Amino acid sequence: MTTARVTAPAPRHSAEFPARPRLTVVRPRVVPPAKTPFALLLVGLLTSGLAALLLLNTTLNQNSFTVRTLRVTSARLAEQQQALERDVAVEATPRRLAERSRQLGMAPNDNLAFLDLATGAVRSAGEPR
Repeated sequence: MTTARVTAPAPRHSAEFPARPRLTVVRPRVVPPAKTPFALLLVGLLTSGLAALLLLNTTLNQNSFTVRTLRVTSARLAEQQQALERDVAVEATPRRLAERSRQLGMAPNDNLAFLDLATGAVRSAGEPR
């Protein structure tokens, strides 16, 4: 048995076949993440948070002024109601009612009578039952 030697063909360097460049493994370039979008996000969050706080504070202050105004109005109306109730109590006294009746031309009734609802009979004030 004969062993045949297999040899690699010799590289051809000619104008027809230029020499191939030697290939090497290149590590990927490490690109740090951009910091600008993160910084813009933080600034945006801070700005929107401060705007929300300002709006909330303004609304609360406006509502506190409204509450104060309503309390003052309520106290004034309560005083007015008390004054009106006092006036009604004064006008409802028997003496004041009699005086106003005389001013309107009314006279006291000397013939008092009572109506018995069970029998329908009319009795004078001096009659016994």
